Amino acid sequence: MLTNQEWVEYLKNSERNLDACGVGARGTERWRLVLDNRHELAAGGMSADTLKAGDRLVVTGGRARNRSRSLYVRRLQRRVDGFLYEQVGTNLRVRDYLRAERMRVRQCDELRHRG
Repeated sequence: MLTNQEWVEYLKNSERNLDACGVGARGTERWRLVLDNRHELAAGGMSADTLKAGDRLVVTGGRARNRSRSLYVRRLQRRVDGFLYEQVGTNLRVRDYLRAERMRVRQCDELRHRG
């Protein structure tokens, strides 16, 4: 679960990491999530509005070599709406079903207003 608006700061400055609280083997734990740089995220369709404080996320990835609670994110999923971020090899893949649906609705509305 995102605990604050650090996501917005992450997109502004890729030096920052994304902090989140999660449930682990020892109960609730604070983790630092490391994603691609902000330019790659933006090119993949992510923006400051993509993630919000309080979002419940399912995250998998590679743990830091020093065994700290730092994770390079390979897959980030928000199940409530089907949002999915994946690192596939060297490629970033983002699927935002709600965003795609809003775009389809907007296009339909525009067509109705024209005709």
